[in-house]
Amino acid sequence: MAINKLTARFVETVKKNGTYGDGGGLSLQVGSSGQAKSWIFRYVMHGSKPRMMGLGSFNTIGLAEARDRARECRQQVHDGIDPIEAREESQVAVRLEAHRKKTFQECAEEWFNAHESSWAPLTARFIQARLDKHVNSKIGSLPVHLVDEDRVHEVIKPLWQARSQDPKQAGISTAKELLQYIKRILDFATVKKYRKGNNPAAWSSISALLPDAKKILTPKHHAALPFREIGPFMAELRASRDARFSGAERPMPAYLLEFIILTAVRIGEAILAKWDEIDLEARVWTCPAQRTKTGKRSGKPHEVFLNAPAMQILRAMQAMQEQEGTAGEYVFVHRLTRDPRARQHVHMTGKTFHHEAPSVFLRGRLQRPDLTTHGFRTTFRSWARQNGFDHIASEMALDHAVGNTVSEIYARQADMIEQRRLLMDAWGAYCDRPEPLDAKIIPMRSAKSAK
Repeated sequence: MAINKLTARFVETVKKNGTYGDGGGLSLQVGSSGQAKSWIFRYVMHGSKPRMMGLGSFNTIGLAEARDRARECRQQVHDGIDPIEAREESQVAVRLEAHRKKTFQECAEEWFNAHESSWAPLTARFIQARLDKHVNSKIGSLPVHLVDEDRVHEVIKPLWQARSQDPKQAGISTAKELLQYIKRILDFATVKKYRKGNNPAAWSSISALLPDAKKILTPKHHAALPFREIGPFMAELRASRDARFSGAERPMPAYLLEFIILTAVRIGEAILAKWDEIDLEARVWTCPAQRTKTGKRSGKPHEVFLNAPAMQILRAMQAMQEQEGTAGEYVFVHRLTRDPRARQHVHMTGKTFHHEAPSVFLRGRLQRPDLTTHGFRTTFRSWARQNGFDHIASEMALDHAVGNTVSEIYARQADMIEQRRLLMDAWGAYCDRPEPLDAKIIPMRSAKSAK
């Protein structure tokens, strides 16, 4: 193979556009009538297509140095090393060395700042608090490129096993949520070139280090309010919302919690409820299949029949958003106070709530740590059973699968519309009564008037 075919004078004086080979894979590429000259190395790895690698500009690298670089590349190819990949790895190593003092907490702060604008304020505070409490306190000061599976396991393990030892401690759900945050932060650090390699927080890696959740977790039902107490509870909820605040200041989580109770839906369904899903005239909310537990299997949406108090909440949300000129996609959105001391500056943000928002309101403002938001679905089901409502209608209202297959439920849906509407109207009327009611006292007049 002939090499060194070019001369120093030729490469300095050539003006004609083109590619001129020096041999051994090295070529001089000329463009712009001799104003742009650069070195190219062409090579072929075993079983691969030819590749072209730039070695630099002629203004920086002369003929002799270009030949030295080409010789090094030929040696790498001979040794089975791809020159381009080797150079990229070297560049990454240089960047990693420059960032080797970048800590996990610093990366977490960069990641948090990059995404904070897309979160609701409560969500942002919730994420920051959990990272500070469970993650940064353990691995925050560690250089991010040193965070490996053992370090991630060190964070997750105590939470993963805590629930089986102390019901008051954060448990497996918290561990899974934190694992997702850690994974996203490490993905962010990888893109920023603060680290390289596979993500040690990937579930495929960490799951091998953790005991089977089903074997250590004692099933625990969500705390539920006895249905005879739902009337007084709803009165307390509304009083807490209305008595201490004017219309512009009333806390949105209170409306959201009440709507969840009145519709008996899951928290995630209500939080992401959109105006275009709701037919206010027909009093029906059609929740898309992808947002419902049963719908993900059946492909069928969840139809929620809206009773009178639920409609009142929707009209209140609609009025607030229209009054402030902030009507948007979602029904329940945050209200932001520009100056906490000047309540008149409250306005809608358009951002949805974190899934913990109703529970935070329940435990905090209402001082009911004995209850859970999801538990009100049990309250509804107990009330419906005691009142003799159709079992299928009740289960469909809860978006539960009943029967041998999901399709069996929806095959009967056309026959259950009237029963389900009467069921939800009766439930709304029952919730509207401030005094405790016997299970069999159903204010049907109020239910019918909801129509």
